[in-house]
Amino acid sequence: MSHSRAARAHSNLYDNLLSGTIPDLSNLTSLTALDLCTNSLEGTIPDTLSSLTNLVLLCVRAGPALGCNTPDSQPAPRSQ
Repeated sequence: MSHSRAARAHSNLYDNLLSGTIPDLSNLTSLTALDLCTNSLEGTIPDTLSSLTNLVLLCVRAGPALGCNTPDSQPAPRSQ
């Protein structure tokens, strides 16, 4: 069976205790969504993410460690 569209991928890494910097993900060309919220990431958001032309959703909702200092940079409350 052939597919007329390329496979699309998303990655939900929400609340996975990730730390450090966001790596170069430019080889993930089919990535359409990336959720990195509620982790301990630091540094800046890599410019290489702009080369991901299929990426339509990027959630980093980070604190000052990622260079974000906005009112919505607080983690969302966890549902029970």
